[in-house]
Amino acid sequence: MFKLPVLSVAAALLFGAVPAVAQLADSTTVMPMQPALAVTGVVSTRVQQPALSPSPASDTATSQAVVADTTASTGVSTAANVKLRGDAPPDKPEPVIDSAAEFIPFRQYTFAGNQRYTVDASLPRRTSKINPITTTALGAAYGGLIYGLHVLQSNAWWKDNRQDFHIQDDWDYALQVDKIGHTYGGYYMSYILGEGVQGCGFSVTASRWIGAALGFLYQTYVEVEDGYGPQWGFSPTDFAGDFLGAAYFITQHYVPALENFNLKWEYVPAQWVGERSIRHPTAVVDDYNSSTFWLSANVHNLLPDNLKPYWPSWLNLALGYGVRDISYDDPTLGTDFQLPKRRFIIGLDYDFVRLMPDGPNFWNWVRQGMNWFKIIPAPAISFGDEGTRFYLLYPFKFDVGGVKF
Repeated sequence: MFKLPVLSVAAALLFGAVPAVAQLADSTTVMPMQPALAVTGVVSTRVQQPALSPSPASDTATSQAVVADTTASTGVSTAANVKLRGDAPPDKPEPVIDSAAEFIPFRQYTFAGNQRYTVDASLPRRTSKINPITTTALGAAYGGLIYGLHVLQSNAWWKDNRQDFHIQDDWDYALQVDKIGHTYGGYYMSYILGEGVQGCGFSVTASRWIGAALGFLYQTYVEVEDGYGPQWGFSPTDFAGDFLGAAYFITQHYVPALENFNLKWEYVPAQWVGERSIRHPTAVVDDYNSSTFWLSANVHNLLPDNLKPYWPSWLNLALGYGVRDISYDDPTLGTDFQLPKRRFIIGLDYDFVRLMPDGPNFWNWVRQGMNWFKIIPAPAISFGDEGTRFYLLYPFKFDVGGVKF
């Protein structure tokens, strides 16, 4: 257990070193041309002071021209937030004000065509301006997250099961749905941590890289702990799934077309739908009898413009994979013995961002994060070891007059 406080301290130290990583990531980002005039509350730069006019009339004309030019170039009304400097004494140092080169315009901050939101309602940054207080707080929270997840995983897998570190692949475990789970975990951990890092003042690009690194770091820690288990070990294929999830998170940033294809996790306790619940482990993240993983495609975005009006923007198509009767592969269970069963699914899915109403910023941010979960049951058809079945609301089963759906 001595490793846990060490990990918490290491996480805090890690966030002290990430500014260098942010600067490296920012240096690879192509910056737009410097604007001629700055807008307060948008970015930080020095601007060329305009020449002083010889008369009040010409001062007024100059001010109006500057305001008009600013409004045209930024799309933001300058009546309330642009300070004209025609009256500033020429011998005083030019003040530093915000400029549009530091921030991404809100309307350009999107994901798969949906407006994106930041956790603290701040504008997304092109360049990093790190807040040391929130960065330290996030570092401590990251250490606490590792500790909490460690306790969860330890109670499910590692407690009283230790031996020397070894490598042992488990490709056949859970009929490979475990590998998809690792990929999803690597992706979503990267997303959550990236959002937190961005809230500390890091640029969007730097936040992506740091979030992916931290997500992959935690997943790697889990794999190393598995390496000490007597009945399992460090699994190279699990490790590959962790890496793939973090890598896909970064790739979407550079290939926006991939934003139309997203991993989702659906969890409905097996006993709710009349199926066998898992015996071990009891951790939700390892309960593959109750889980289905999906790849959801945003059909509306992928259609040609002339066909978009015929497909609802909130309706997606998804491919799913799940396994049932895991932990029932022990012949000593007698009549309870069942071989694990694969299940492939084709079904409808919903874009949670487009389906749910707008609200306060924090709700909008939560709503976009929920779009990586398949929350609302939808019609689907399953194929596999259990045969073919139509579901009106997958995974719930209905039987009306002998008709199953």
